[in-house]
Amino acid sequence: MSKTNFKKPRKKSSLGDTPNGLENPKIENLHKKPAGATERIHILVSPEKKQELKIWAAMHKKDMTTIILEGLELWKEANAT
Repeated sequence: MSKTNFKKPRKKSSLGDTPNGLENPKIENLHKKPAGATERIHILVSPEKKQELKIWAAMHKKDMTTIILEGLELWKEANAT
């Protein structure tokens, strides 16, 4: 009986083949956003506080983000050292 030499299968790259022109990909997270651009943040609040924030924002015809940012500015003024 002859011995058969089996080769291990070649591992495939999890990224797949690179399309033409993508040998040097541009890294997006190193570039600064333009001035005035906004970004999302996620915060966790209780449902009661969220409802209170929504009511407060509706009473003053503002969005919740504006209310939070104004509160931050007021806090910074009050706690400036």
